Amino acid sequence: MSTVHTAITSVTRNIPSFVREPAVALIGEQCYTILVYDFEILHTECLKLALSKGLGLGIVVGGGIVKIPQILKIIGTRSARGLSLAAYVS
Repeated sequence: MSTVHTAITSVTRNIPSFVREPAVALIGEQCYTILVYDFEILHTECLKLALSKGLGLGIVVGGGIVKIPQILKIIGTRSARGLSLAAYVS
């Protein structure tokens, strides 16, 4: 095992539970162990799963973030005048 791999696994094996638990919920125990705990980032099946889940989560979170300025403007003006109801109700 290389020195870099040893250094990285010493960190990944001590990740706090508040980070570990959401990661396990996202990619599963087996893939978490392979990708994070053992730091085998070239494991194709788990890497594909992690990338897919990560991109999906990024899209959902990003979609929420882009609405924040509009929400703040509505709160600041205390009016939703000019918004199309049809754009939000389908």
